[in-house]
Amino acid sequence: MKLSEVLPQLTAPFPPAAHKERKLPGGGRWFFLSWQMIRHRLNQACPEDWECQYSDPVHLGSECVIRCTITICGISRQAPGSAPIQLLSNEGKDMSRGSPTERATADAFKNACECFGIGAYLDEQSDDARAFMIKYLQKSGDGRGVKYATENGWMEGNLRSRPTAGGDRPR
Repeated sequence: MKLSEVLPQLTAPFPPAAHKERKLPGGGRWFFLSWQMIRHRLNQACPEDWECQYSDPVHLGSECVIRCTITICGISRQAPGSAPIQLLSNEGKDMSRGSPTERATADAFKNACECFGIGAYLDEQSDDARAFMIKYLQKSGDGRGVKYATENGWMEGNLRSRPTAGGDRPR
Protein backbone atom coordinates (compact mmCIF):
# COMPACT_ATOMS: atom_id res chain seq x y z
CA MET A 1 0.00 0.00 0.00
CA LYS A 2 1.24 3.52 -0.81
CA LEU A 3 0.67 6.62 1.29
CA SER A 4 -0.84 8.38 -1.73
CA GLU A 5 -3.54 5.68 -1.84
CA VAL A 6 -4.68 6.17 1.77
CA LEU A 7 -4.02 9.89 2.22
CA PRO A 8 -7.43 11.02 0.86
CA GLN A 9 -9.19 8.81 3.42
CA LEU A 10 -6.85 9.91 6.23
CA THR A 11 -7.24 13.65 5.55
CA ALA A 12 -10.99 13.71 4.88
CA PRO A 13 -13.03 15.66 7.44
CA PHE A 14 -14.28 13.48 10.29
CA PRO A 15 -18.02 12.94 10.77
CA PRO A 16 -19.62 15.86 12.65
CA ALA A 17 -20.38 13.69 15.69
CA ALA A 18 -16.65 12.90 16.05
CA HIS A 19 -15.86 16.53 16.90
CA LYS A 20 -15.65 17.29 20.61
CA GLU A 21 -15.88 20.77 22.08
CA ARG A 22 -13.16 22.73 23.84
CA LYS A 23 -12.83 26.15 25.40
CA LEU A 24 -10.64 28.60 23.53
CA PRO A 25 -8.00 30.69 25.28
CA GLY A 26 -9.64 34.02 26.05
CA GLY A 27 -13.17 32.60 25.94
CA GLY A 28 -15.42 30.95 23.41
CA ARG A 29 -15.57 27.35 22.25
CA TRP A 30 -14.47 25.37 19.19
CA PHE A 31 -13.78 21.77 18.18
CA PHE A 32 -11.12 19.08 18.48
CA LEU A 33 -10.71 15.38 17.78
CA SER A 34 -9.74 12.85 20.42
CA TRP A 35 -6.62 10.82 19.84
CA GLN A 36 -8.80 7.71 19.96
CA MET A 37 -10.84 8.97 17.00
CA ILE A 38 -7.66 9.64 15.04
CA ARG A 39 -6.32 6.18 15.90
CA HIS A 40 -9.61 4.69 14.69
CA ARG A 41 -9.18 6.52 11.36
CA LEU A 42 -5.66 5.11 11.00
CA ASN A 43 -6.90 1.61 11.80
CA GLN A 44 -9.64 1.89 9.20
CA ALA A 45 -7.55 3.43 6.42
CA CYS A 46 -4.37 1.38 6.78
CA PRO A 47 -4.78 -1.24 9.53
CA GLU A 48 -1.47 -2.98 8.91
CA ASP A 49 0.60 -0.12 7.51
CA TRP A 50 1.01 2.32 10.38
CA GLU A 51 2.93 2.42 13.65
CA CYS A 52 4.00 4.94 16.24
CA GLN A 53 6.90 5.34 18.62
CA TYR A 54 7.39 7.73 21.53
CA SER A 55 10.41 9.26 23.16
CA ASP A 56 10.86 9.14 26.90
CA PRO A 57 9.02 12.00 28.63
CA VAL A 58 11.10 15.02 29.59
CA HIS A 59 10.07 17.61 32.16
CA LEU A 60 10.97 21.12 31.03
CA GLY A 61 9.99 23.67 33.62
CA SER A 62 6.29 23.20 34.24
CA GLU A 63 5.71 21.08 31.09
CA CYS A 64 5.97 17.39 30.28
CA VAL A 65 7.23 16.96 26.70
CA ILE A 66 7.20 13.84 24.51
CA ARG A 67 8.03 13.29 20.85
CA CYS A 68 5.94 10.93 18.70
CA THR A 69 6.95 9.41 15.38
CA ILE A 70 4.13 8.11 13.20
CA THR A 71 4.98 5.91 10.23
CA ILE A 72 2.31 5.33 7.60
CA CYS A 73 3.09 3.11 4.61
CA GLY A 74 6.81 3.49 5.29
CA ILE A 75 6.75 7.32 5.51
CA SER A 76 7.51 8.86 8.91
CA ARG A 77 6.56 12.18 10.46
CA GLN A 78 7.56 13.36 13.93
CA ALA A 79 6.11 15.97 16.27
CA PRO A 80 6.34 16.96 19.92
CA GLY A 81 3.52 17.06 22.40
CA SER A 82 3.35 18.77 25.75
CA ALA A 83 1.13 19.06 28.77
CA PRO A 84 1.33 21.11 31.93
CA ILE A 85 2.58 19.09 34.87
CA GLN A 86 -0.08 20.73 37.00
CA LEU A 87 -3.31 21.96 35.41
CA LEU A 88 -5.31 24.20 37.75
CA SER A 89 -8.51 26.14 37.22
CA ASN A 90 -8.79 29.82 38.15
CA GLU A 91 -10.20 28.62 41.47
CA GLY A 92 -7.14 26.42 42.11
CA LYS A 93 -8.87 23.09 41.40
CA ASP A 94 -6.98 20.31 39.64
CA MET A 95 -8.43 20.06 36.11
CA SER A 96 -6.12 17.41 34.72
CA ARG A 97 -7.43 14.21 33.24
CA GLY A 98 -4.72 11.59 33.31
CA SER A 99 -1.08 12.09 34.14
CA PRO A 100 1.07 14.75 32.46
CA THR A 101 2.80 11.95 30.54
CA GLU A 102 -0.53 10.58 29.26
CA ARG A 103 -1.69 14.04 28.17
CA ALA A 104 1.63 14.85 26.47
CA THR A 105 1.56 11.46 24.72
CA ALA A 106 -1.92 12.14 23.33
CA ASP A 107 -0.86 15.63 22.23
CA ALA A 108 2.26 14.28 20.49
CA PHE A 109 0.22 11.57 18.74
CA LYS A 110 -2.30 14.09 17.42
CA ASN A 111 0.46 16.48 16.33
CA ALA A 112 2.38 13.75 14.49
CA CYS A 113 -0.81 12.64 12.74
CA GLU A 114 -1.51 16.24 11.80
CA CYS A 115 1.84 16.27 9.98
CA PHE A 116 0.13 13.91 7.51
CA GLY A 117 -2.92 16.22 7.37
CA ILE A 118 -5.16 14.14 9.64
CA GLY A 119 -7.55 16.54 11.36
CA ALA A 120 -5.38 19.49 10.31
CA TYR A 121 -8.44 21.50 9.28
CA LEU A 122 -9.27 21.99 12.97
CA ASP A 123 -6.06 23.70 14.05
CA GLU A 124 -6.30 26.55 11.59
CA GLN A 125 -8.38 29.31 13.16
CA SER A 126 -8.41 31.60 10.11
CA ASP A 127 -11.70 32.91 8.77
CA ASP A 128 -11.59 30.47 5.82
CA ALA A 129 -10.95 27.47 8.07
CA ARG A 130 -13.69 28.52 10.47
CA ALA A 131 -16.03 29.02 7.54
CA PHE A 132 -15.30 25.53 6.26
CA MET A 133 -15.99 23.94 9.64
CA ILE A 134 -19.15 25.98 10.28
CA LYS A 135 -20.61 25.13 6.88
CA TYR A 136 -19.48 21.50 7.07
CA LEU A 137 -21.29 20.98 10.37
CA GLN A 138 -24.34 23.02 9.35
CA LYS A 139 -24.70 21.10 6.08
CA SER A 140 -24.73 17.89 8.12
CA GLY A 141 -27.49 19.22 10.39
CA ASP A 142 -25.13 19.99 13.29
CA GLY A 143 -25.75 23.57 14.41
CA ARG A 144 -22.85 23.74 16.89
CA GLY A 145 -20.56 25.50 14.40
CA VAL A 146 -22.97 28.39 13.85
CA LYS A 147 -23.80 28.48 17.56
CA TYR A 148 -20.16 28.73 18.64
CA ALA A 149 -19.26 31.20 15.89
CA THR A 150 -22.08 33.40 17.13
CA GLU A 151 -21.05 32.98 20.79
CA ASN A 152 -17.41 33.66 19.88
CA GLY A 153 -18.32 36.86 18.02
CA TRP A 154 -16.89 35.72 14.69
CA MET A 155 -18.24 37.36 11.56
CA GLU A 156 -19.06 34.90 8.81
CA GLY A 157 -18.75 37.32 5.86
CA ASN A 158 -18.21 35.62 2.54
CA LEU A 159 -17.76 32.01 3.66
CA ARG A 160 -16.84 29.23 1.29
CA SER A 161 -18.77 25.99 1.58
CA ARG A 162 -15.72 23.80 0.95
CA PRO A 163 -11.99 24.20 0.47
CA THR A 164 -10.92 25.31 -2.97
CA ALA A 165 -8.12 23.97 -5.13
CA GLY A 166 -4.81 25.72 -4.94
CA GLY A 167 -3.83 25.05 -1.37
CA ASP A 168 -6.19 27.18 0.68
CA ARG A 169 -7.79 24.18 2.32
CA PRO A 170 -7.90 24.68 6.07
CA ARG A 171 -4.87 23.13 7.74
